Amino acid sequence: MLPIDNLSSLLSQHTLQAHVFFNGSFCGSTRFEEDGEGGHLHLVRSGRVLLHHRQREALEVSGPALVFYPRGLEHQVQVDQEDALLLCARIRFDGGAGDTLALSLPECMTVAPKQVDGMAASLALLHEEAERPGPGQQVLLDRVCAVIVTQLLRHAHRHGHLHTSVVAARVDPGLSRLLDLLHDEPAQAWPLARMAKLANMSRSKFSSHFHATLGLTPADYLGERRMLLAQTLLQKGASVQAVAIRVGYASQSAFSKAFTARRGMSPRAWLKTRNKSPEKVLATADTSPFLHRGEG
Repeated sequence: MLPIDNLSSLLSQHTLQAHVFFNGSFCGSTRFEEDGEGGHLHLVRSGRVLLHHRQREALEVSGPALVFYPRGLEHQVQVDQEDALLLCARIRFDGGAGDTLALSLPECMTVAPKQVDGMAASLALLHEEAERPGPGQQVLLDRVCAVIVTQLLRHAHRHGHLHTSVVAARVDPGLSRLLDLLHDEPAQAWPLARMAKLANMSRSKFSSHFHATLGLTPADYLGERRMLLAQTLLQKGASVQAVAIRVGYASQSAFSKAFTARRGMSPRAWLKTRNKSPEKVLATADTSPFLHRGEG
């Protein structure tokens, strides 16, 4: 495990935003889509909640418990009988679901509050603010929720659930700067020589160092980053041709070929799989029907 100072350095390089959008009793079912822009945090204060996923087993959670989806894995929240008391928040990192910090975490984290150092005090403040409407309530809820997510990150680091390869890359001066540029400007041409120069290394040293640190070649890392951005743009309604240009491909056919190689289907076929679920909400989770609470 890396020293805690490296974790602090990593966290200081990222902007973490939280937005609490539901607080109260819930009974029923709603689906949260994976939109590529962020994740979700569910605090189950009391009651029994089922969380269903497309490609992994369902989770049954009884409060008090925290469930965190750093990259916004698609999931369905279901409460069948007695109401469950929930607080739900949207979590955004700098680079969305493809942010290196988000990628360093498991796709789903479930913990009991008592397992996390300092969590009891944070939750007490969150509950107090949630139950006492007043001026500035939304800002306070959001900021306390951001602290809770930071505590979850520290918990993940201490228990070996934070992929140290990503942490190491983010605290490496050369790689950290390069990763920022790859995330901000994936559509640019990124030949190996240019990446090596930005990392202040020879091409051979850069290639071996990048692969040893992140477990991927530079080309594979950039290709995956482009695909994550492409998926987000496709879900927002952009045409395949427009997406191809936005993510750095010279033609629609070149983009479609690369997408198919990485996802096992064409962009249009992939988009159809996202749209055919009968329970798909038409908007993001922040605006689905049950997620409206009164403002103080």
